[in-house]
This record gives sequence, structure tokens and C-alpha cells, in this order.
Amino acid sequence: MLIEVLSKQYEKCFAIMREAIGKYDNDIWYNCVDYKSPTWMIVYHGLFYTNIYCSSSEIEIEHWEFEREGYNDHKVIRELINKGDCITYSKTEMLAYLNFIESRIEKYLSKIEPEKKCWPFWYDETQLEFHINNLRHLQHHIGEIIERHDIKMDFGYIWK
Repeated sequence: MLIEVLSKQYEKCFAIMREAIGKYDNDIWYNCVDYKSPTWMIVYHGLFYTNIYCSSSEIEIEHWEFEREGYNDHKVIRELINKGDCITYSKTEMLAYLNFIESRIEKYLSKIEPEKKCWPFWYDETQLEFHINNLRHLQHHIGEIIERHDIKMDFGYIWK
């Protein structure tokens, strides 16, 4: 039951993220002048940590083959942007990353031990608490990108 509930919540988050990414125009997606963090960076950050934190242990993380060293850190990205050395991620690439993570959720969740301490040593949470934290973090960034672009979302499919 627990795995099914968590799986449905991740599925709903991914559906909202997928829809939001699809509604973005490139001007705002790549904009790093009017926004401290370009939209693609917020999406990458949210997806990167969702994937990392869904893993039952650090050893079991399945990394996306197109991850770029340090790109999960906003400060690193801003420094690269300022130097003109930043390689951005497209909407297509972020949708591929989302699909990569989504295809692994069931496997990740099948290994959850709800009462056991979570693997990142800097969190004092159980694995169940940590998944709730992970969902909250992803939803935070989804809300951030929806608000930024003033996207009109059809959430009807989420409430089913």
C-alpha cells in the first residue's frame, strides 16, 4: 500500500512537471538576465535531486548519462553563466531526464524500508519521511516554474 501511494504521488508530480515544461517558450526557458536562475536550471535541480533521493542508498543511484558535473548546484551554474561557459539543457532533454527517473521509480520504491534511517547522513529522517521531503522539494520547484511563466494548468487529471 505504501509503495503504491508514494508511486502515485511521484506520478502526479511528474505529470505536472511534464505539462509545465511543455508549455514553456524558449525565451523564458533560457532567460538568465531577468531571473537569477534560468528555468531549465530549476527543472534540472528538481529532477536531479528527485532521482538521487529516490534511491535507497548512495550506491544504488542510477545516474542519467547526460548529467553534467556540478549542474545540480545553482551557484556553479551562475558562475558558468557569468563566464559564458554554461551548456544549457533543452526542454526535450529535461523531458528525457524526467522519463529516465519515472522509469526507475517503482524499482527505487520497491527497496524502501519506511522505518529505517535514510541514507543521506545530513538528514535525520526515516526513509518514509525522506520520500515525503523529496516530493515536497520537487513540488516546490514545480510551483516555482509554473508561477514564473504564469502557466495555466489543467489539473483535472491529477485529482482522479
